[in-house]
Amino acid sequence: MRKAMHNNGKGLLAYFIVLTILCASFIIGARALGENGMYLAQGYMITPALAAIIARFFFYKKKFTDTKFKMGKAKDYFKYWAYGLLIVIGSYPSHIL
Repeated sequence: MRKAMHNNGKGLLAYFIVLTILCASFIIGARALGENGMYLAQGYMITPALAAIIARFFFYKKKFTDTKFKMGKAKDYFKYWAYGLLIVIGSYPSHIL
């Protein structure tokens, strides 16, 4: 059990190091671009997910074999996409008025 905890700690440390590097690179890039650096905010928002994928792929022995990812039904993807779209359309007037 102690060995399993030690391995998890290494993976978590690798995740935080990768996350720090990615975040720092986006911040440096945004500062270098000046006012146009605001466009990098879109990429900055995805840095935790990218760091998790990179850390798992390069620093975790099992890689993705223990994740049990499953794809859902296509109708569910459309349904929740439509709900999100309705939320955006519904909130739009409150920001304009």
